[in-house]
Amino acid sequence: MVKFVYFRNKHRVQSLNQCWILNRLEEFAQCCVAAGSMYPNIIGFIDGTARAICRPKYKQRDFYSGYKKQHMLKYQSIVFPNGLIGRLDGPFIGRRHDAAILNLSDIRLEMANVFSTPTTNYALYGDPGYSNSQYIKVGYKNHHSLTERQKLFNKTMSALRV
Repeated sequence: MVKFVYFRNKHRVQSLNQCWILNRLEEFAQCCVAAGSMYPNIIGFIDGTARAICRPKYKQRDFYSGYKKQHMLKYQSIVFPNGLIGRLDGPFIGRRHDAAILNLSDIRLEMANVFSTPTTNYALYGDPGYSNSQYIKVGYKNHHSLTERQKLFNKTMSALRV
């Protein structure tokens, strides 16, 4: 049954080029601004997630996350303000960083095709594990040396991702 559901619906989370996304870019941006976004063009959020697995018999080092101190599989998702997942990539080996997973996927090219409109370049908001780019905006890094204004910015934007 799981395979049936997967093969019948996988296209729904493997591409951002879908009418339910394309027709709502402006609406998503307005929702984010109404919720307190400091960027007027943020339409969703990108994040990696890790799921613990049993220790594999082979290639244990590939699946081990030194940060979490567990063997893991990692996934990357794009979520929109309506709560729907627009894209899901994975699984990836546990030792991969979020930014490395972004580079392994074709998502940058897809964002360039989908998020550029004649009037606005839309973007996603991600944690500081990603790099700031045209289509991904991140908070300030190095929390200890930030000004109060920068800390407030990070706090406000992080609250949107929940």
